[in-house]
Amino acid sequence: MTHNSLKAVLSTLDHRLNKTEKLANAAYRWSTASTTLLVYLPKFTAVHRDIVVEAAYLQAFIAWEAFLEESFVLYVCGKRLPRQRNLRCLCTMRTRAQAENFIIPEGKEYTEWTKTTIVTDRAIRFFEGGRPYTNVLRPHQSKLDNMRFIRNAIAHASKYSQEKFQEIVRSELKTLPPRLTIGGFLITTKPHSSPPTTFLEDYLSYLRLMSQQIIPI
Repeated sequence: MTHNSLKAVLSTLDHRLNKTEKLANAAYRWSTASTTLLVYLPKFTAVHRDIVVEAAYLQAFIAWEAFLEESFVLYVCGKRLPRQRNLRCLCTMRTRAQAENFIIPEGKEYTEWTKTTIVTDRAIRFFEGGRPYTNVLRPHQSKLDNMRFIRNAIAHASKYSQEKFQEIVRSELKTLPPRLTIGGFLITTKPHSSPPTTFLEDYLSYLRLMSQQIIPI
């Protein structure tokens, strides 16, 4: 989906993240027994719940990648907001098609937006000081890497991706609960969070925070 304004890019991401959160919350409710009804049959099993939560997370990550690409292209095309007078592009393109083609690395068929280091390195080539990407993304490098590893563990059943997911679980929970799925981890409450926040909610809050700094409305 292409956009003609930075505000629309930010609004679209926020909308998609909200949908992710609502779907994950619904999946959790549908798999939980009711305490208000005498007879209750859950709509979902735990397996169904985790499948939906993982799918919702994937959609959120895809939305984040789209946000990075869309905002980057618009900035290269010279789009700015009133609060961005100091944002300077080193090679402004006249049209969207020119910008999209110019951003693609030589010898590649597409542009990579999954790895934060690649995005920040690209930003340094295109914008003075790499702003507004390097100053926003680099402080959250570890969090973004973990999000990418979780995304990969959902999308790929490789030993490496599963081991990276298990490393994240051990780091966050100080243990590796038996038979813990990725969906189950995402809806687990983050230890010591106040108010209580699931890992999924925590990840989405970081995406919202970073997106609002990249596109400061």
